[in-house]
Amino acid sequence: MRDPLDGFGSLLQRRQENSGIIFTEPRDSANGSFIFPRTWPISFRETSTINITWTTNYEGINLYYYQRGKVATSIQIATTEWYFWEVRTEEANVTEPFVFRIVNAHGTNDEQLNGGFWSTSFFIRRDTPADTVTSASTSISSTSNSATPTHTASSVDFSSSLTASSPTSTTSSTSSSLPPGAEEFVQGADSSLSPGAIAAVVVGAVLGAAIVAAVGFWYGRRKIRNVRPPAGPAELTAPPSLPPQWKSPEPPAPPVELYTRPPELHGDRVYYEMPSNHN
Repeated sequence: MRDPLDGFGSLLQRRQENSGIIFTEPRDSANGSFIFPRTWPISFRETSTINITWTTNYEGINLYYYQRGKVATSIQIATTEWYFWEVRTEEANVTEPFVFRIVNAHGTNDEQLNGGFWSTSFFIRRDTPADTVTSASTSISSTSNSATPTHTASSVDFSSSLTASSPTSTTSSTSSSLPPGAEEFVQGADSSLSPGAIAAVVVGAVLGAAIVAAVGFWYGRRKIRNVRPPAGPAELTAPPSLPPQWKSPEPPAPPVELYTRPPELHGDRVYYEMPSNHN
């Protein structure tokens, strides 16, 4: 990618010198104003990258970079309204604040000396091994609401670039009631997602866990209902009929004559024929 400074170079302007003023508020003019940086106090970590943004009606500009009480370094830029700058300084002492100034690159000497507009002052911090990114992110967070709506993308670019160049990272530890796996996913996405996107991920994870639990409960109930009850005791059946047993024969009926009354008893006269050989 082509460096926007190619063909212009960096010049040391001996005539431009900061008088020692600390700009706690930006100094705007009818010809333009800074959008970022625009708050006080603010600090940038050395070697990080920030997006300097402004609005102006100049056709060409010189962007000056001062340390309090020091001679300025100038960057000549074609007509744009932003510049990505890697925070750096050759000064050994960084306790004094710095400031940006823009002037008309095609203006008169008087306009070069006294014209233009100024940003707020800022500090450059050199990290020691004991430093963490937490302090840098805290100092930068105050700028998130300072940009106008038309330059929201510039503020976002600055925040993301500063985060990407941080040597260490800190993760806040909070108690969470998320389902297993959801918290790690949210922590992994924290550095690249907006708060709204993170909230959507959390809500989606919780809803997904609730749906899975409901489906499992329903399936378990249905499985229980479909289980057949254990077989009960076998029904008792009637024993098979036994073959008829042997019976003793009944006694024979008495002779018929035993039950016949003799004719004499009926009053009938009975005649008997004598045998022929009777004498």
